[in-house]
Amino acid sequence: MKDLTEKQRTVLAFIAEYIAHNGRAPSYNDIASHFGFSAKAAYDTVLALIKKGKLEKSSRLLRSISLPEDERMRMGTLAVPFFSREPSPEDIREKRCNGFSFIEGRYADIDCFAFRVTSSSMTDAAIIPGDTAIIAVRKPAQDGDIVLAYCPGNDRAPELRKLRKIPGFFLLIPDNASMGTIKTTDAEILGVLIGIRREI
Repeated sequence: MKDLTEKQRTVLAFIAEYIAHNGRAPSYNDIASHFGFSAKAAYDTVLALIKKGKLEKSSRLLRSISLPEDERMRMGTLAVPFFSREPSPEDIREKRCNGFSFIEGRYADIDCFAFRVTSSSMTDAAIIPGDTAIIAVRKPAQDGDIVLAYCPGNDRAPELRKLRKIPGFFLLIPDNASMGTIKTTDAEILGVLIGIRREI
């Protein structure tokens, strides 16, 4: 594999960091604006990185580019299942995800997934619709953790709630003054919140 130029190395590092923080690739204009060069120069640099095997492209759209697995591992980014809204237990078990999201490599030892927040259950905790939540699946939920919880006997979809363990039942507490606490004995804890990402 051919060596990268200094320009290609810095652009590749920027793309990897952008994907890790935003879950999608930057546009040519994003790259050009960051480095202060033209969109054509950004396009040419991305094309060179694809030819050298440092990026992969699944369609004609720039935002379809991704890092090959070996490059993700080297640069510390991780692809995890992504759901377009709070997933149901069946969505998780049957892996009915809407693609993948790229997150920081520090989560590599944790079984996790990401989803786009649609509920307003935690808005007073600055977790708002449109944010991407990162959920650890096998992390034991502790009292006070923010969890993705599903109540089989409740008509509500899974939501992020603060968990309070009381002998014999759970309290699922929203951080939104307009919503009430759910008291239940059979909540299914789908995972523990370990990170929030917001696109700016």
